Amino acid sequence: MAVRTLIVDDAPTARLVLRRRLEAIGCDIVAEADSSFAADGLMALAVPDLITLDIHMPEIDGMDSYALFRKIRRQSPRVEFVVISGANYFQNRRDFLKAGALGFFAKPIDFHSLLRDLRTIFPELKPYQLPPSVLSRGVEKI
Repeated sequence: MAVRTLIVDDAPTARLVLRRRLEAIGCDIVAEADSSFAADGLMALAVPDLITLDIHMPEIDGMDSYALFRKIRRQSPRVEFVVISGANYFQNRRDFLKAGALGFFAKPIDFHSLLRDLRTIFPELKPYQLPPSVLSRGVEKI
């Protein structure tokens, strides 16, 4: 059974790389959002098991990443979160992990560490292998 995944990141390239990598390990990308506000609107339709959440995105209608995280944790506590950040601030890391995030990863993401964390909750995920096209060009980064 595939892990239903919602990718939330305002950078199209980051969403594309995450999509490719997560699909390669067995995730079903059920939706993508470019803001926390958009992700909130997709929750009822997407019904994800996992959300990848960028924390440095524009705030829309009072909905920033942390507000979305708290709201979903209250409404759907079974949904797992992996937080992704362009900046690795200790306070952000501590707050999200203390509130129940599965992992907190700074960009560029060490995808093998991310997969290790995901497999603690989703053991059905497959090992990750870099595609041959990436191996010939160098490491694909988010």
